[in-house]
Amino acid sequence: MGQPFLRLATGSRIPLVSESAAMVAGYLAAEQDLGRVATDADISTLAPTLIGAAHLLFTDTDGPPEPAAVAGVVATVLAGALTPTP
Repeated sequence: MGQPFLRLATGSRIPLVSESAAMVAGYLAAEQDLGRVATDADISTLAPTLIGAAHLLFTDTDGPPEPAAVAGVVATVLAGALTPTP
């Protein structure tokens, strides 16, 4: 039968996740251009790390996670990638 239709149409086994990672990477690249994310930050690793960590927060509870938990995950993942604010 060949490759599944979804992979042929999108080039990805899980297109929603791939598209989400690309969107987050684009956002981080824009922040990098503005000087808020370090120029040497590995955006291609940070984007899926953010998505995976956030996904685990949302799947580990009966309801949505507390906003502080989400903010904590984002802050932790990006801690080494952000530039100091004056």
